[in-house]
Amino acid sequence: MDTDEKGGRKLKRKDFEAELRQLNLELEERVAERTHALEEQTRVLAEQAALLDLTRDSVVVRDMERRIVFWSKGAETMTGWPSELATGKVINDLLHTEFSEPLEEIEAHLLREGHWEGEAVQHRRDGTTVVVATRRALQRDSNGAPFQILSVSNDITTRKATEARLRASTERLSLATAVAKIGVWDWDLTDNTLTWDDTMFSIYGLSPVVPMPYERWASAVFPEDLAKVEEILRKAIADKSPGFAEFRIVRADGSPRVISAAESVALDEDRNVTRVIGGTFRSIMRSSPSTLREPLMSSARSPGVTTPLRPASAIKTVFPCVSAWPDSDRPAFGALGLTSVTMTWSRPNARTSLSPAESCAARPPRYQ
Repeated sequence: MDTDEKGGRKLKRKDFEAELRQLNLELEERVAERTHALEEQTRVLAEQAALLDLTRDSVVVRDMERRIVFWSKGAETMTGWPSELATGKVINDLLHTEFSEPLEEIEAHLLREGHWEGEAVQHRRDGTTVVVATRRALQRDSNGAPFQILSVSNDITTRKATEARLRASTERLSLATAVAKIGVWDWDLTDNTLTWDDTMFSIYGLSPVVPMPYERWASAVFPEDLAKVEEILRKAIADKSPGFAEFRIVRADGSPRVISAAESVALDEDRNVTRVIGGTFRSIMRSSPSTLREPLMSSARSPGVTTPLRPASAIKTVFPCVSAWPDSDRPAFGALGLTSVTMTWSRPNARTSLSPAESCAARPPRYQ
């Protein structure tokens, strides 16, 4: 082998080695860049996880095999399971979750729509249960295949218990008002409409309509009484206080009737009156045909003889002849909490005012 050939080979080898060194440098740079990107991604994920740990809600990420890959501090607090024990476990085996609908339907909806929300009952580590409102979102990979599921749940156990108590209270109130023959109404001042229960429509002899226009109610009140009734309502709104009125109406069939109404106001967060809520019942003390021809008006703030109305034994003091009423006609005031309404007996067109006892002696009270 001559000298020129050997020199050519050495040159090629040096070129190859230089090229190899350059490739190694480029590879190291790419590895460093990728490592930095991964470190930055890890840092961002750690920050996001820390943010998720700030919420009191339970935040859980699981894979498509239902195994937990992320378990937030909120999840630890809500369920009693620490992250180190929960991670890697099948979530349904850990919490024994009871859903509001079949799990198969939930999974199918999640795959189809990409999200689902509903209520569920989860079992804590100590065996107690917690009711949660949960929202789920499906994450897909770069190829569009299902990858992970994010679940965010908040504890609504207290709210559900409160709703149950409210339903029971509402049912008791409905029963009490039905037995007492007291109609319940709600006047929304924002749109000037009324919401009545069935007893209210029965008292006025009207077919149910929702909402009840204020003008329709006003047209049923005796013209001589309407202005005073509305004045009592305005005063209750202005003073943000309860009120009471006794007035005459004309039922849908044309028959007159004397009724009594007690009302109170509802305030918004700024203490502005937004609604007036009340109860209406057929008048007890006004029953003769002549009374229907007299203007009737009384309120908790009107002059005259006033006596507090209290339930049970105190009713006989206010209405001495209450024992003479038929059982079906006795109003159950106490059942409705009407313990501080003031009744006023006055007869503007008469020579004297009658006390409750005198009124009972004059005529037995009954509903019109």
